[in-house]
Amino acid sequence: MWSSEGCECCDQWAKHLQNYLFVVTQRKVEEVAAVRKQLGMPEKYAGCHVARAGRYVIDGHVPALDILTLMREQPQAIGLAVPDMPTGSPGMERGGRKDPYQVLLIGLDASATVFKSYS
Repeated sequence: MWSSEGCECCDQWAKHLQNYLFVVTQRKVEEVAAVRKQLGMPEKYAGCHVARAGRYVIDGHVPALDILTLMREQPQAIGLAVPDMPTGSPGMERGGRKDPYQVLLIGLDASATVFKSYS
């Protein structure tokens, strides 16, 4: 995973993944956007950090169970994204507050469909 130096929510997301037995290697970079572009994820779906899970790109605070579902189903796609930083998503917990958000499946043509909704 690639994130900015000192980003606490990125560290919390990494811990969330580790709780689901993902092996997470964190790399601190000056420009996450440059890594995102190199990995092929369109900037319009940008979250706080970007990661690789197998052949997929994971952008933002995507729940671990959704990544596991993606890897099990193996769709033809770039990967999953949670744009922005929605409160209540993994790594963005703020007490009991949870804002609704969607996990997007980013197709090879850079189009997005809803993979899962959270409310």
